Amino acid sequence: MTIANVVAICGMIIDVLGAVILARTFFVKRPHEIFGEVRSFGHWDFAITIGARNLLVSWLVQSREAKTGSAILAFGFALQAVAQVLPAFEVPWALAILIAALLVSIFLFFRLQSQFVRQAANEAQAYYVELSSQEISDDWKAEIPLRREELTAIQANPRAWLKLGEPKAP
Repeated sequence: MTIANVVAICGMIIDVLGAVILARTFFVKRPHEIFGEVRSFGHWDFAITIGARNLLVSWLVQSREAKTGSAILAFGFALQAVAQVLPAFEVPWALAILIAALLVSIFLFFRLQSQFVRQAANEAQAYYVELSSQEISDDWKAEIPLRREELTAIQANPRAWLKLGEPKAP
């Protein structure tokens, strides 16, 4: 196998990672996740409910997934383009490189999911800071510190939130 083949196949593996991240955002979101978000949506004054918090974090995660997935796809396609101009010499450890690229992609997928949730929960904190300065009833204003504590717990344990669990507040 030539170095060009190895680089091209690595590019394809990276494209698959980008595509999976994009697909999860738009097409592969599991039904139980959607039902959990809809079920928890709350009442008419939804802006402060736990459901609204989940929806906000979910949208922020989806935004990060789409941006990261697009960048990963572009990188994978660039690798494939570079492979077309590389010299044709044999690489004895090609299979090891391909296996390493596959394992790194799998690791990155799971690592990125947690990172997206952490960043989204951090960004959602600003929403509640802004919401506290708006005209809402005192009953709902009292909920803002609770939502912010929940976001802190989500940041600390993003895997629990990804499984539609509620992480314990610190």
